[in-house]
Amino acid sequence: MGSQQPQLPTINFNGLDLNQPFGSKWDQARTEVMAAFETYGCFDAVYGLVRPEVNEALFQSIMPELFALPLETKQMNKSNVYLGYIGQITDVEYESLRIQDAPNPESVENFARLLWPEKNQKFCNTVTTYAQHVRNLEQMVEMLIFQFLGIEKYLNSHLEKLIYGVRLSNYGGLPIEETKVSLPVHVDPNLITIVRQNGVEGLEVRTKDEEWLRVVPSPDTFTVMLGEAMTVLTNGRYHAPIHRVSVNQKRYSVLFSCFPKEGYLIQPPQDIVDENHPLQFNPFDVNKYLKFKYSPEGLRAENSLKTFCGATVQTNKA
Repeated sequence: MGSQQPQLPTINFNGLDLNQPFGSKWDQARTEVMAAFETYGCFDAVYGLVRPEVNEALFQSIMPELFALPLETKQMNKSNVYLGYIGQITDVEYESLRIQDAPNPESVENFARLLWPEKNQKFCNTVTTYAQHVRNLEQMVEMLIFQFLGIEKYLNSHLEKLIYGVRLSNYGGLPIEETKVSLPVHVDPNLITIVRQNGVEGLEVRTKDEEWLRVVPSPDTFTVMLGEAMTVLTNGRYHAPIHRVSVNQKRYSVLFSCFPKEGYLIQPPQDIVDENHPLQFNPFDVNKYLKFKYSPEGLRAENSLKTFCGATVQTNKA
């Protein structure tokens, strides 16, 4: 018999309450989460607050209907910092749209009115419900990180300065004998990304041993991944995982992500900077970083994050 393919750690979040972040189950989750972040930068969360009917609506009707819209309609989802429509990229079978401030019903309705004159109430209700429930998971993960680092006193003010978005993604299919990288190797620039796959494999994470670990989707799990902004916040203790998407059939995924609001600079609290952990990063402006990351200079950099805001870098990039 062949050796079993390694899998990401699976951590149970059912029964955890953000309003009561203590007790043996909470302590166990914190230990498991931080160990997973140390080793992989990500893990699979078992989380039952998102009901099966919401997932079914997203993958069986909402996204097929969305991506069937004319290209010029989808391209109305615009953004100045790579947070809108993405697609029509040479040799990349991928397109996606992003809804900023997705837990807010008004924001989702404004997005829907761009694409459907009648607003599409089913789309609005489904996306808003999904975003609100996954935001709860994201905030529990942030609570665990802040508790572990001893900086819990900063959590509430930090959460107030975040904005959450949902990116709906469509990967084109290829003949079954051919697997193609549909989304090239990258790391996410934000704080945390939570990925929901539709039962079709595709997401791959690179391990510390330089091997690719394929994330197997499950009806009960969400893949939680650190982003580069969290690397800055934790003063380099935890790193965003390098990942890609390889598919040989049509695939949908939902990416929930949180970004600092405009004007909120991410930086390590002084509590976690000392002689053993000297300051690694200057204050981090995610909007400026996005522009730099995809500029010719950023694309040439061996490590765009350290080039942009490493503590030894004296920069005022616009």
